[in-house]
Amino acid sequence: MSEPNEAQAGSKSSSSSSSSSSSSSDAGSPASPPSKKMKVQVQVHDQEQNFEQKEPPEPKGESDSEPDVNVDTQSFHIINSIRAAKYAQKELVKADIPTGPESLEDLFRWPKRYCETLLSDLCDPNGVSAERFRELCKREIKHHESFAGSGAAGISMRMAFSALHRHINQRGGGVPENDGPKTITSCDIDRNCRAALNSLHEEFRPTHIQGGLEERLNSGVVEKLDSILAATKFNLSIAMSEVDMDDGENMEIRIQKIQAKFGEELLDQYMSVLTEPGTFQLSAPCHCPGQSHAKGCITPVGEAKLLKELGQSQGLNPLRIASGGTSCVDVSSIGAKAGLLGDSTRSLAIWLAERLESLEEVIIHECTSGFLRWVLIKYLGKHYDFHLLLRDKSSICQPEMNDTESDAYLLSPHAYGWPAHRPRLYQVGTKRNVVALRDPYSVDGMSSGLGRVKCLFTKTVLDSSVFMVASEEEVKEARQKAARQAAQSSDASLNQA
Repeated sequence: MSEPNEAQAGSKSSSSSSSSSSSSSDAGSPASPPSKKMKVQVQVHDQEQNFEQKEPPEPKGESDSEPDVNVDTQSFHIINSIRAAKYAQKELVKADIPTGPESLEDLFRWPKRYCETLLSDLCDPNGVSAERFRELCKREIKHHESFAGSGAAGISMRMAFSALHRHINQRGGGVPENDGPKTITSCDIDRNCRAALNSLHEEFRPTHIQGGLEERLNSGVVEKLDSILAATKFNLSIAMSEVDMDDGENMEIRIQKIQAKFGEELLDQYMSVLTEPGTFQLSAPCHCPGQSHAKGCITPVGEAKLLKELGQSQGLNPLRIASGGTSCVDVSSIGAKAGLLGDSTRSLAIWLAERLESLEEVIIHECTSGFLRWVLIKYLGKHYDFHLLLRDKSSICQPEMNDTESDAYLLSPHAYGWPAHRPRLYQVGTKRNVVALRDPYSVDGMSSGLGRVKCLFTKTVLDSSVFMVASEEEVKEARQKAARQAAQSSDASLNQA
């Protein structure tokens, strides 16, 4: 059993000594431009105690005066970092959660830290998780990763599994030998991502690396989807031409309703074609080196068919996990804002249809907060129970089609001590009557599968500068320039902080 891959912090960072500074992020969403020039006060780092107790100032209102920039060259946030820090404070400071790692080295030791927390008496008072993990290790675990990027889902899953295996053995043993989740297929349309997947250490490298999801479709399917898209665009143009352009606010509402209606119809028609028999190939072109991959390799649908044919006779009973972070460009607040009419709807539909064909035991879906979460419930709800982490509870829920979006908890790296702000909506689907997340004999909600991730929440202490490798002077100069540009730009706004 291999050790968890815990990266060691080097001396590359010029600002690692700032580990006691308050929470910040190097990522944020640009807000809509204000109608007038706005006075922008750049918030500087304060002592950790003050940061926790003091609410940051609200954004200044509209003003005709020139932007006022107060810059501390020692440590200040650019505009997006201020917004991220404010969000982090609202989400985490009021909660009774521990302080996060204070060094880059400790930050990258997350597998050890997380498994110790999850198996502690506080989070697992009945020892249910350890016992379930022992049972899990008796099965082979296969992972299929779509929209893989650099393979973070498969890598993280394997690191966490390895840490749990080692920690439970150290506490009392009895864990069967198991190499952990093995990523069988990873697919990504981007060739640079596929190159990154091929460059991974053999412990984490996927067995098969494939291209876009369309490569898994049989001949003729793509042409059908193209025809559906062309017809939808034509009908949409007719509907839009009938909108009264002099109707003021009602016009905008009508346009939004029309676009939403046609977007849902487009997805419906895509799914109607993609769920026809014979849609998916059992193998697809593989981008791994070597002759064994030259003629194509197995797909998730191909593996599902193989297990169905050989499973009973050979006693095969793996736990299959499908993960996917579907494209967010059309549903993101800073993206194309095309909704289901966007180009990404096709790849989403293919991913959904592939899940219906392969029916893995567990599905993990991740996307931006603007993702329409009813989509998974509508198309996969016949076979899966979907679970969400709730804001005000430490348990899981099974959402309905008409649930509001506000009760779901968006998970972000800053909630786990990482100085980065990237809130995302996670949905976990478990095959009905096969996999259960909720512990039937738990004493409280914290023993529930998804609810226990709140045990891992920490206050972010590190500043994003710990990741920078430039000299301190270069970092200061770049931050000064960014702050000046943000304050003077018509796009600079804190209204959505």
